[in-house]
Amino acid sequence: MEVAAMAVAVGMTVLGTYYFMNKKTRKKSALACKALATALPGFLTLYWLFFVQGGMAADVSAGDAAGSVAVSDAMFGGAAFSGAAFVWTLAAILCYMAADVLLECKFVAGAVCFSAGHLCMIVSFLTEGIPGLYDGKNGQFRPDFRILLFFVILVVVFIRCAFDAFRKYFPHLKAKGLFAPAIAYITVLSFMAALAAASGVAAVSHTADVSGVAAASQAAGILGAAHTKGLAAVIPAAGGACFVVSDILLGVNRLGKKRSRVRGAVVLILYYAAVYLFAMRFWGIATLF
Repeated sequence: MEVAAMAVAVGMTVLGTYYFMNKKTRKKSALACKALATALPGFLTLYWLFFVQGGMAADVSAGDAAGSVAVSDAMFGGAAFSGAAFVWTLAAILCYMAADVLLECKFVAGAVCFSAGHLCMIVSFLTEGIPGLYDGKNGQFRPDFRILLFFVILVVVFIRCAFDAFRKYFPHLKAKGLFAPAIAYITVLSFMAALAAASGVAAVSHTADVSGVAAASQAAGILGAAHTKGLAAVIPAAGGACFVVSDILLGVNRLGKKRSRVRGAVVLILYYAAVYLFAMRFWGIATLF
């Protein structure tokens, strides 16, 4: 598992570097490498779904049902990932791949495609265990207003950061008729990134007691289960933050008078990091320790 995760990271680095170094001289092959680099986390997600989670579920099912629930809590911080979460993540990655190519040809079309990817990620986060809701002792779902407040605050912060970064370009966007689409994109992006962080916090807040899953974790070969809580929160949150910063820098680079090559490299690195982290959130502690 660790080998697969490392191989994908190396592959994304190699392909992304090729794109960055050759995007002006070998446009077709560079674009192909750019899209393929984005696709690699999708293969990582499929590998986790069919080989890791599937095999672990089969091992645990030979024991008892309680052990299965315990292992799920240990690996995912209390949020058992559904098949829908995997499907919507893969759909988002496909949209991001298409956007990679469209962005180079028709920027607005690429932005629309990225928006579709963000919407797919929103659905993925919601279907993995709805942030802001948790299963109470009486079996009822009820709102956790602390997480909902955390989510709302993050949305406001992300939108404010984007507005501050793009404020001086608003007249230009209005003149081009792109102001409303830009505001819509910023809103969708901020909603997705905030939801990514909230889903991780929700998993941490509502996870089962780690001491209660130690035996099941050992039976499934999961190491370092005690650290799952922090990891479950950091991975999606970091992915969302990387996407926000990457898109803000991309917008500034596109709208500014001079395009910075260094800023362009940072945009690419943060973008690939975001997609990679969104896929890695399925892996739990077993792939990193």
